[in-house]
Amino acid sequence: ETEEGRFIDEIEEMVRWLGYEPYKITFASDYFPQLYQYAVELIRRGHSYVCHERQEDLQGWGKDTPPSPWRDRPTAESLQLFEDMKNGKLKEGEVCLMLDQKSLLF
Repeated sequence: ETEEGRFIDEIEEMVRWLGYEPYKITFASDYFPQLYQYAVELIRRGHSYVCHERQEDLQGWGKDTPPSPWRDRPTAESLQLFEDMKNGKLKEGEVCLMLDQKSLLF
């Protein structure tokens, strides 16, 4: 059994232990097209951007962390990079999609 399969089995076991019987088991990948469109819309609205910060630099991220230098990159550039991510043109972990939470505050 693969590591991924064991992980899924353990989640199902925990859910049943809590007294629930799932009527259907789904995976995020089942909804990839819709999730991708949600992400594109967040980028278009200025609530998300593609970030090149290294994973080590993002650890410990919190209130006192300075804003990402990529936060104000042009929307068109983030959209193109996000498309490149989807199409495998960038190495895994090279960039990530970040939610600009401050842009969501009223």
